[in-house]
Amino acid sequence: MADWGLSLVVWIFEAGFVLASPFLLISVLYNLTLGFINKAMPQLMVIFVGAPVITFLSLVILAVGLPMLLAVWQEGVFEFLAFPAGQPK
Repeated sequence: MADWGLSLVVWIFEAGFVLASPFLLISVLYNLTLGFINKAMPQLMVIFVGAPVITFLSLVILAVGLPMLLAVWQEGVFEFLAFPAGQPK
């Protein structure tokens, strides 16, 4: 039972990371870029520029990637519903 629970938790975290990875990648790259801009121009209030842009970029990624994200999520849900105790051996 413990092995089944552990494999289910691992599967859930893998699925969550796969679905969130485009947002994580863009956020890390964008925040690194803002850090370099802030280091080059300390007088510029980077947060006033950065917050709206990262929100807009996240919404664009969501709009463009939603069909793919939903397909991956749907496949995972159907796989779990077909074999809730794991794949038969």
